[in-house]
Amino acid sequence: MNYTIILAGGSGKRFWPLSRQSKPKQFLSIISSKTMIEETVDRVKGLIERENIIILASERQKSNFTDVDLGIPDENILYEPEGRNTAMAIAFAAAYIKNRDPEGVMIVLPSDHYIKEKNLFQESLRNAVTGAKNGYLVTFGITPARPETGYGYINIGDVIDEGIGLYKVKAFTEKPNQKGAIEYMKKGNYLWNSGMFVWSVKTIVDEFQKYLPEHFKSLISIAGNPADRNLIKNAYKNIDNISIDYGILERSSKIACIKCNYTWDDVGSWVAIERHNKHDENHNTVIGNADLKDVQNSIVVSNEGLTVMIGVSDLIVVHTHDATLVCKKERNNEIKDIVDKNSSHPSNKKYL
Repeated sequence: MNYTIILAGGSGKRFWPLSRQSKPKQFLSIISSKTMIEETVDRVKGLIERENIIILASERQKSNFTDVDLGIPDENILYEPEGRNTAMAIAFAAAYIKNRDPEGVMIVLPSDHYIKEKNLFQESLRNAVTGAKNGYLVTFGITPARPETGYGYINIGDVIDEGIGLYKVKAFTEKPNQKGAIEYMKKGNYLWNSGMFVWSVKTIVDEFQKYLPEHFKSLISIAGNPADRNLIKNAYKNIDNISIDYGILERSSKIACIKCNYTWDDVGSWVAIERHNKHDENHNTVIGNADLKDVQNSIVVSNEGLTVMIGVSDLIVVHTHDATLVCKKERNNEIKDIVDKNSSHPSNKKYL
């Protein structure tokens, strides 16, 4: 059978101060009236049975699940004892599915993406499942809509199966500079790396054994009894903090890519807000109660009270009941650094 694994353990630091450790962005309504995790679950419904939708989250996020309407069994929410990056999260999920259905196929999705065309997305999932059943680790490459410097890219090669749009992967590339991003768009064989994957349980377990043997040992130990919390905690001890990309995908000979043409965004920072909300005549995106005079090209989120701005441009301003962010748009990637810096100060932890 096919299963969807939704990775929901992230902290959403780039969306501070609206996103907090206690309630990160996947539990917020950022793009629509629904939370991002609700949108993600809805996106696979109709294709995947509700009983086969699994969410992987952090133990400190448990309380947030009482405030969302996911329509899946409570036992399908798996809690990591601590964060150890995506390789260990996926190993945990693979162990759970292996115990339940050793012949299963895993669709791995982040919990905080935006995808506009649900029908095209589900079609790409069906195609990817076909590739996974043929032994491939399938990733999704999005046809670039702009020369984006905030995403990694996938350099695709020869076609494997034209009918399902499956291609060989030449290489994964890091986030380019502006010149590099423009060149990628011109070449046409560079796609945005979406961070979404499909593979069979058997294939990914074999690749863990080959490339991440310690993760494999943890995976096998959990698979014996995936409901045993002590077993899970022991499996996470002393495991390297490594992403699935670096640990397996960039080393495997079984990697392939589905080329996708739907509207996609990883909603990775506040700048994504203006791509999916209306602008005023001065290209400002305003959410909440704000009064602007002679303000241009700014993003304003006024979560409580009134926010007033006069004679400024190219800013991100986010006001909440206990914290306020004022940031140049071009420096939005530094928000995470500030959150990390302040997390070491006991007096500031309550604001993060």
